[in-house]
Amino acid sequence: MDDFREIKRITRIYDKRASTYNSLNAAGQWISENLAKDIIKEIIQKIELINSDKVLEIGCGSGVLGSKI
Repeated sequence: MDDFREIKRITRIYDKRASTYNSLNAAGQWISENLAKDIIKEIIQKIELINSDKVLEIGCGSGVLGSKI
């Protein structure tokens, strides 16, 4: 298989996955939106985050935590 065909094959796989993408499901551990809110609230309390803080999320995966913070 030439490179172009392989790239097209991989593109189709990712396009199919992206069409049904849900960041909470992709994150796995979040289970539900309500649970995600509770987890995020607890994380914010534990790291003593305040509104004026800046946050760098490294290795954000699906981005659920970073987008909520």
